[in-house]
Amino acid sequence: MVLYPFLPAHSYDVGGIFSIMIPGGFMSGIAIHLLIALILLPVILLAAAIYARRKFKIRFGMVALGALAFFLAVNILERMLHFLVLRPAANGSIALIQQHPWLYALYGVMAAAIFEESARWLVFKWVQKRRELVRSDGLAYGLGHGGMEMLLTGVAILSLYLMVYLAPPESREKIPFMIITQAETLSATAIYWMVLERVFALGAQIVLSYYVLYAAADRNIRFYFYAILLHAMLDLPTVLVQTGFLAKGWFYGMLVFELAVLPVLFIFLTFMANPFSGKKNTAAKARWRGKRNIS
Repeated sequence: MVLYPFLPAHSYDVGGIFSIMIPGGFMSGIAIHLLIALILLPVILLAAAIYARRKFKIRFGMVALGALAFFLAVNILERMLHFLVLRPAANGSIALIQQHPWLYALYGVMAAAIFEESARWLVFKWVQKRRELVRSDGLAYGLGHGGMEMLLTGVAILSLYLMVYLAPPESREKIPFMIITQAETLSATAIYWMVLERVFALGAQIVLSYYVLYAAADRNIRFYFYAILLHAMLDLPTVLVQTGFLAKGWFYGMLVFELAVLPVLFIFLTFMANPFSGKKNTAAKARWRGKRNIS
């Protein structure tokens, strides 16, 4: 899922009030908040994995498969497609954004959704050939897939921003100007919004993993397409900001709307089109209920 942009700095920001001494100078308040956020994200992920293992007996092998699938699908295959389709210039600019912004927006949300959901599908089908899928596989895969995304997006970008504040002046020349500009306009509020967004994204990845698990386990392909649709909807606000169709002020309102409405949509699709509902699926329901805690 695409990383949401940061909130702009505001007058009520407390980031500049505090500072601590580091070798060679002071660490600013914003740098402290960045450091706290950098610690929070891995701790949240680790705590979620430990809880899931103790409570639901998840397999860490499935967690590893989820992490590997995300890396291969997004960082290698999807990136190769972007290079071929978008043909970015040497300075990183993309002509399609200026020439056909709506086409870029459609491509952006659908490429991410199709690559990630197809990776889930392939992993679950591969596992299914070796053993019977169980309900906890959705949680385990989602933690791996979403956890790798959290590390490669949230942690990586926070680290870059922190480098802006800690690097000596001569080293700042090696940091992209866009990163420096974004880091210098950060507020503490924006940093913790990012942490909240990453946690929400992790939860969404788990839910999407269950949808594709249902599709693979009981050959109910509609849940695979539900996952693609919902994934695209989650990424849409960010792409609209990138193309200029949505101002940042409206973006955060849309983010709140997503947080409020999309969970309801998830629940509606799950219970109104439950793959284990109805008489013909009584055996499937009993099988999954009986195996929901199998390790």
